[in-house]
Amino acid sequence: FRNDRHQIIKPYDPLIKGKPGEADLFGAWEQLQHALRKDLGRWRVGGHVSLLKTMPRVTTDRVIYAGDAALEYSAPFGWEVGGDMEWEIVPDLALRGSAAYGYVGYNASNTAIDYEERITLIPFLIGVKKQVQLWKSPFVPFATLGIGTAWLTGADAVISREEDLDTRYLKSFSTDRLAEREQQQYWGEASIGMSRKLGSTVFSMEIGYQRSFTALNSDEGPYTNNDLLAGYYYIDNETFLDAMLLKVSVLYIAAYHRQNRIYP
Repeated sequence: FRNDRHQIIKPYDPLIKGKPGEADLFGAWEQLQHALRKDLGRWRVGGHVSLLKTMPRVTTDRVIYAGDAALEYSAPFGWEVGGDMEWEIVPDLALRGSAAYGYVGYNASNTAIDYEERITLIPFLIGVKKQVQLWKSPFVPFATLGIGTAWLTGADAVISREEDLDTRYLKSFSTDRLAEREQQQYWGEASIGMSRKLGSTVFSMEIGYQRSFTALNSDEGPYTNNDLLAGYYYIDNETFLDAMLLKVSVLYIAAYHRQNRIYP
């Protein structure tokens, strides 16, 4: 069983044929085979792809030109690709970690201003994963909880303004805002999902929520870009980038438990 989790034994197999209690042996094997195939291993390594829906959380209402309407915030879908590792410290409770590369962004606009910012980052996550074994089901539901940090590697913005105080058109302006950002971000994450083992590979899908602990804007950032302040009458509000995520993972079982797992 430790060497080949896919071993199949038939009722006429020489291993049990003619042995005392033959029928009982085969019945026990059928139950044992089903239980062992639910074992998702002790050490799993692989990768993931995530679709992110950023949800800007704005906590200030700064304005430059009093005649401007309040900014409305939205965000396009982002993405993330990365590598994963999971190690079960006790049955069905694993430590998990990942490193990735991601792309997110947000938009701020009103009747005059259209501001778009796109951010690239390298996130790291560490947490725990709790699995729940279901009787007679090949699927294994799970829940996770973790904390993460990310280093921003780019923050590129484009802004346009339909009119200024003199009703004169301003063309689009591009600027690098990385120096005006908190380049190390922190967040918490929780998710629920489902796994299925096929061969020595575990396929998982989960949905989760990320709560940002760090404002995107540095303390000095809103007041240092004169092109935005004086040219477009735009100033950053304090913004946290929360997100919903849909993650698909493929993990290879690099090591099984020292003793086989049999679930009731």
